[in-house]
Amino acid sequence: MLDFPRIQFFILSLFGLGIFALITKRWHRYDFAIIVGLLIGLFVNGSFLVDYTGLVPAEVPSSKNLKSGDSQISLLIRGYEAQRCENVR
Repeated sequence: MLDFPRIQFFILSLFGLGIFALITKRWHRYDFAIIVGLLIGLFVNGSFLVDYTGLVPAEVPSSKNLKSGDSQISLLIRGYEAQRCENVR
């Protein structure tokens, strides 16, 4: 789960926001600027991460719903030896 930087930044911003709000005794303008910056970062990263949750329906149909003749492709894979022999001729 924590393989991707957006998730790490999102979690770090959440912890930073909470700790900063608890530690700050007297609020100044720059404190509000830091809070706004963290909230903007949370919103931006959250807007990218929400697509990978169950809150958003899947955009690609499941392969279980496809019939046997729908959208099939076939591949012909030849071995390395066969390609090498053709190139020598």
